[in-house]
Amino acid sequence: MALTKAQIRDRAGEALGFNPIRQSLESNVATRIEQSYDEVYAMLKEEGLATWASTGSVPNEIVPYVVNLVADGCISLGASAEKIQVIKSEKQLAMPMIRRYVTPAYQSQEDQKDY
Repeated sequence: MALTKAQIRDRAGEALGFNPIRQSLESNVATRIEQSYDEVYAMLKEEGLATWASTGSVPNEIVPYVVNLVADGCISLGASAEKIQVIKSEKQLAMPMIRRYVTPAYQSQEDQKDY
């Protein structure tokens, strides 16, 4: 299921350890995570990888990678060393996987046969 900006924010908060599952984030933390989402969206848009509207739902197949990038933008808020290590290691996969799911497979026009 595709997730909204608010749901991405909450998942990033969970990844950072700022809120127990199903509980609200503090308003200043929620605001910073939303800013990080906007920054990630702008970067993906610039790369041609944001295939959804900024206020729309993030496609399901790239949700974990967007959550990771958003969380990475907020580690300075005071995440634990363990959480930071996990986020940084998963960040290595984020952009390649987003590209993989968003970029259509190449189809050669030369191999096409018109019957």
